[in-house]
Amino acid sequence: MSRKILNISESGASEIVGEMMMLAITVTLFVLLSVAAYSLISGQSPAPIASLALTVENGSNALVFHHDGGDRIAYGNLMFIINGVQCTSSEVTPYDSDDLLDTDGYWDVGDTIKINLAQVQPSNTALVYDKPSNTMLDSFTWEG
Repeated sequence: MSRKILNISESGASEIVGEMMMLAITVTLFVLLSVAAYSLISGQSPAPIASLALTVENGSNALVFHHDGGDRIAYGNLMFIINGVQCTSSEVTPYDSDDLLDTDGYWDVGDTIKINLAQVQPSNTALVYDKPSNTMLDSFTWEG
């Protein structure tokens, strides 16, 4: 009967490989759970998606923003910045798709928002932001 003599260096190789595999699995699970937990508690709402258009009314300093498609947005979540100045709520007038004053509190597809400017510059910019997500929804430039 012949006996096989194990080398001392080979005796614990499978145990070390097993420990390394368990350690790698543990670290991977910890990272995945940390990312999942952080995404749940971050609290930042996703930005709405909306297709917007801007019309500048001839003969007046009025801007008309059109909601052409996408998500419904609460008026209180919108911020308009015209030529670097934030518009106040008294300057912003919402209209529904029938050109009547909109009273439901939401900017839906087909609705418009009218902003009367005190003065139009030679070169103008308008930015539309979603306040909860702090995201710019659209930007417009036009010549005055």
